[in-house]
Amino acid sequence: MANWKTTGINIGLIMAIVGSIMFVADVGISQSYDVISADDGNGVTNASNVTVPTFAAIGQTVNATTAGNVDITDRIVVACMFLTVATGLGLVGARGSGKSRAERLILQYYPLLGMAVGLTVFATQVQNIFMGEFDWSVGNDAYNSMLLAVSGWTLSGVLRLLNTSR
Repeated sequence: MANWKTTGINIGLIMAIVGSIMFVADVGISQSYDVISADDGNGVTNASNVTVPTFAAIGQTVNATTAGNVDITDRIVVACMFLTVATGLGLVGARGSGKSRAERLILQYYPLLGMAVGLTVFATQVQNIFMGEFDWSVGNDAYNSMLLAVSGWTLSGVLRLLNTSR
C-alpha cells in the first residue's frame, strides 16, 4: 500500500504529464522547439521565430515596442515539458540498455530541475495553485498548462526529496 508521499509524488507526476501535453499541444512542437533552441534557422541564436502567442504561453508580454526574449528558465521549463511528454508516453525511459550514464541521470533527475525552477521563478504561482487561490481564468490555456506542469514537478520533487531513505 502506498503512503501519502508516494501518492503525492504520483499526483505531481500526473499534473506534470497533463500540463506538459496540453502545453505542447497548444503551442505546437515547432514553437516549443524554437523556445528551447531560440534558433532562427540560420544558426543565429535569437527568439525571432517565437511567435507572440508562444511568448504569452511562457508568461511574457510582447508588444510593438518591446521584443520578447527567451531566457534560460523558459528553455529549461519547455525542455522539461518535452522530456515529461516523452517519458509519459513511454517514448523514453531512465531504465534500459543502450543509454549512457548521462542520459539515465538526465531522465531520472530532470523533474528535480523542474522543481527548482518552480521554487525559484514560479514560486508565487505555485504557492497560489496549492493554496487554491490561483485564478485559472486569467491566463491563457498554454500558460496555465505550463504552471500545472511546474506545480506537478514541484510537488513530486519536494515529496521525492522527503521520501529518500538514505
